[in-house]
Amino acid sequence: MNNVVRVFSLSALAMTVSACGGGGGSDSSSGGGTQTPSKTPLQIISDAQSHSKSQLTTAAKTQANTRYSGESGKAEIDIALAQHVYSVLFDDNILTVPDIGEHDIENELSSDGSISSTLQCDESGTVKYTGKFEDNGTGKLSLDFSDCQSYYNSFALSGVAAISIDVVTDSKMEYSLYFSNLNWEDDVPVSLSGLITFSDSYSIQSGVTTSVSEQYVSASIGNESYLIDASMTTNDNWESPEFQIDGRVSVGSEGYVDVSLNTDELDMPYFYDSTVVFNDGEAQLKFLQGMVMYTQDLDGDGEVDAGKYFDSLYGFITSPVSDTELYNLAEISLTPNVESPYLQDYEGLSVAQEIVVLPGNYYDLDTPDEDLTVSYNWYLNGRLLEGVHGNTLPAYTVTVDQWLEVSMVVSDSINTVESYPISIYVEDTPAVVSVSNVPENVRAGDTITFSLSLTDADVPGNENLAALASAPEGATLASDGTVTWVVPDDQLFSQMVYSFGVSNSQNPNNTIEEYFDVTVSADEAQPLFRSGVEVPHRNNSQWVADFDGDGSNELLGTDNGSRVFLLALVDGKYQQKWAYPYALSDEQNIRQVLPADIDGDGTPEILVITEKTFWLIDDLTKDARVLLETDDYFSEALLADTDNDGVNELIYSVKNTDYNASETTIFVSELGSELVTTLSFSTNSFQTIAVGNVDADSNVELVMNTGLVYDLTTGANEWFFGSGFGSSFVTVGDLNGNGIDEIIGAGAWDALYVYSAVDKSQLASLSLDDTCDMHAYNLYDDATDEIVLSDCQWGNVTAYSLNGSNQLDTVWQVGLQDHGSSSLTMGDIDNDGSAEILWGSGTSSSGADRLITADYTAGGATVKENTTGVQLDHFYAAGWSEITSGDERAVFFVPSTESGYDGSVIVTMTGDGTISVGEELSSNWDHSTQAVTTDYNNDGAGDIFLPLTSLYDGAFGAVQLSDMSVQYSVDGGDYDSTIGKIMAIDVNGDGYEDAVYQDGSAIKVVDIQNQLLVASYTSPQGISDFDAVFIADVLNLVVTSGYQQVQLLTLGSNAFITGSSYDIECPQVLFTGVENSRQFVCSGGNDKEMNMLTFSDSGVELVGEYRFPFQIIDMIVDPVTPTNVLVVTGDDGSWYSSHSVLRSISTHGNIVWSGPKLNGRAGKGALRARASESGDIDVMLGTSAGMYLIH
Repeated sequence: MNNVVRVFSLSALAMTVSACGGGGGSDSSSGGGTQTPSKTPLQIISDAQSHSKSQLTTAAKTQANTRYSGESGKAEIDIALAQHVYSVLFDDNILTVPDIGEHDIENELSSDGSISSTLQCDESGTVKYTGKFEDNGTGKLSLDFSDCQSYYNSFALSGVAAISIDVVTDSKMEYSLYFSNLNWEDDVPVSLSGLITFSDSYSIQSGVTTSVSEQYVSASIGNESYLIDASMTTNDNWESPEFQIDGRVSVGSEGYVDVSLNTDELDMPYFYDSTVVFNDGEAQLKFLQGMVMYTQDLDGDGEVDAGKYFDSLYGFITSPVSDTELYNLAEISLTPNVESPYLQDYEGLSVAQEIVVLPGNYYDLDTPDEDLTVSYNWYLNGRLLEGVHGNTLPAYTVTVDQWLEVSMVVSDSINTVESYPISIYVEDTPAVVSVSNVPENVRAGDTITFSLSLTDADVPGNENLAALASAPEGATLASDGTVTWVVPDDQLFSQMVYSFGVSNSQNPNNTIEEYFDVTVSADEAQPLFRSGVEVPHRNNSQWVADFDGDGSNELLGTDNGSRVFLLALVDGKYQQKWAYPYALSDEQNIRQVLPADIDGDGTPEILVITEKTFWLIDDLTKDARVLLETDDYFSEALLADTDNDGVNELIYSVKNTDYNASETTIFVSELGSELVTTLSFSTNSFQTIAVGNVDADSNVELVMNTGLVYDLTTGANEWFFGSGFGSSFVTVGDLNGNGIDEIIGAGAWDALYVYSAVDKSQLASLSLDDTCDMHAYNLYDDATDEIVLSDCQWGNVTAYSLNGSNQLDTVWQVGLQDHGSSSLTMGDIDNDGSAEILWGSGTSSSGADRLITADYTAGGATVKENTTGVQLDHFYAAGWSEITSGDERAVFFVPSTESGYDGSVIVTMTGDGTISVGEELSSNWDHSTQAVTTDYNNDGAGDIFLPLTSLYDGAFGAVQLSDMSVQYSVDGGDYDSTIGKIMAIDVNGDGYEDAVYQDGSAIKVVDIQNQLLVASYTSPQGISDFDAVFIADVLNLVVTSGYQQVQLLTLGSNAFITGSSYDIECPQVLFTGVENSRQFVCSGGNDKEMNMLTFSDSGVELVGEYRFPFQIIDMIVDPVTPTNVLVVTGDDGSWYSSHSVLRSISTHGNIVWSGPKLNGRAGKGALRARASESGDIDVMLGTSAGMYLIH
């Protein structure tokens, strides 16, 4: 009865009041015990000083009876009601009587002991005190609360209470508390009416305090009503303490329950050896040394005959017991006490050894040790090992990277208790795998042999323990360690890595100790890769020339990130004609691209310069090769004929640090299959360089913006202009037609200057600001060059000429078209016989980037309009589709365009790489990413299921691909609605593909053809992924809920039927194998795991856990080899990786092969595959960089 105690503790308030003293005179309250008929209980309690104790008692009981509503008869006791009644009496979370001692009112008393004051409460509201006290400390006080919140209560009180102090002496105190609808809200509304009386006496001789209290209180808590009529007696004599409770608790929804307790324990409610009796023995709650036993008389014979143990009082109060089964008393017992086991040997535990534990201490108060059953639970990575319950864990069960625990389990045949687990750390001397005699060059179709061995220091002897736990098809291992491999003769890429997994032959689990890889080359065409139109973010990164030898010029460009490509301007539109499909470098961005005709055939090869590597692409159908590498940093590079032999040399700089270099070296090298350096010299750091013949000799010079001029034949410094030619830019050109180049310099926020190196003087200057790039071009094919300069921000591209008076005149000017400019270049990109000026714009803003092309004449320049279309941000493969009869294309969904400022579009790509971009479909504000092709109405024209989301609306739709018309849509109408995975499946067998898709936390199945909602399932935890498979012609789904659980669903006639679930981290899920497969895999988390599960009628079972050195981003079943899973991974397992790798993994968790590093980061839902007519595999992949078709 903790609440009774809480109420009784309010005696402190009475003591405080009595200590105040009062005026003289007799009791001023009305005499007699008869309540005045004209006054209500509220009026009486509100004016306690005017009424006798008897009148107050009658009023409070009347108020309590009036406020109680519900059953008045005897309740039928059961464990749930016993728990409820005990909680009402003792659990503060159910009913807590608030502290009403808000103020020290001593200073508010008048000289006659009376008070009538309204005081502010600590936090809010007021309380009005009305009453009178006598000199002996007795008296009456009424308290009227109005939203009063004190420091001691977490809620505000309203209603009326009263205190009657009847006896105050050194050895005795008697007082009563009265309540009239005292109410507050503590999660639920609570009100209190009635009275509590207290009588505390203290014996000076014995030192014993005896406390007697009675309460008659009605409480309303939420929707339940209670009436408590109880008394409590406490005697704190240390020789014979006594604590007794007798009373009745009425529960409105049940009836009354009589409660009694007689014990010598005073530390309630946590008794050690006491019994609470309900309804005169119909049920009992026994406390047994910390445990609690509930017993009940089920057959009504006056003897308890059934019950249940709880491990603690807290366990009894908090356990859901409404469906708890009571056991025959002869069949229940106390639960055992169990301590953790301990290791037999702590030293030198290894993977190859058995692990033995010994039992910890255990006992059972009512069961002999010989009747207890002891077993063990072993856990790997937090999951129970099925079938292993002895004290010995077999060798090779655990690996060093796994978390091993073991607990002891003790059972007395009724109760089973598991100890806390202990963690075990297993050491392992790594196995030594040796591979030798692998041919240096392995080609598709070869048959090769090599040697393989494995030794393990944890296993005695020097035997070769090697076994092939996984290997490519066609590989065998002989007993002498010789591997023979018939290499496949067809593969997806020109270079692929095949993985061999080596295990210890003595390990029954075939755990792979180490992978080794064999790289295989093949004469395979490169994957088809397209990205749309991108522009450089650095200067000197785009060039016009005929790079493919077809007689028409292309634009060589880069995004200065990872992409290199050729653009062709055909019929006024840029089309990407070629793009290099592979990632050139793990971490290095592209600094420049240059057109270098290395073989002198008139068709330039492509030189790609990254931060530390020169790459050469000398065949657009072949892989790039490394021309030069450095541990330092490459800076600027350009091409020029430095020795007048008609062949360009490569001039480049190397810095010791990327920024603020203290050492810079210039190299001049002849281009060929290798770079041959002909000249090198050290110099100071600079921003830009240029090459030309700027003096009267025949040698060409290297000019730096810092004012240095070097002879490129001798390396000698020929001029050092101390002020510098320009703080940012330098170029050279023959501006006056005298056959000698002038030096032109400029600063980003400075003037334009023209210098003569012949007489080392400044010829001209022009005030400018905000320059982004500058070059000298012979615009009109005459004797003089012009300066073309592009501004930053919202400026212009301007051409200048030098007149006979050494003044700079404006030839023409044209607007940038967007924010900023980059990489000015000149050439005949539209192949009309006249050159154009090109530049990138928008690169200095967060918006879309633009490739700008301008025609120019002597009279001006004009921008070619609408040449590039929208910028495509990220790509997701939707599948192949026959757009119209005979016109099959790969279809990609682009969730956002224009650097995220515009919405989604559909891009289609033909087999030759021609792409078409549709109009914006929706704002796709929630960035839904997945779509799937279909012909849902079987009309022969391809369609696509996709998100059509707009602001605050996660809509789904079906669009016809031939004209991008919306055929059907479903509005989400929900702020939280986001379209996730979409599948096109004929779920009802009518011959038409239906849509199965994720919409926020729901899975929906929609018959698009007949416009029907077939079924819907909502997960309260949210949905991260799902997959579907037909089993016996019934659609089964596995859904990942909240990343932490998989839930199985079966499609019924018009609804999903919920099946088994399993707790496991599962960001992505995939059914493996073919139709009717009951296996599925969970993967895609940052933990780089793949978990294989299977399900049956009895539930879900984890059958395999596999770890990889990479993160799986997306996965699909290999349509040619369904026992394998095609995955796309980050190249280094990092979420921030900018590259992707396509791999094949078996359902046993073995890596089969890995492809080269592809450009861009793939996303979930970006991968598609199919079996071609010839039985080979076709793959579609979308990444952040572009679209892939891989055959």
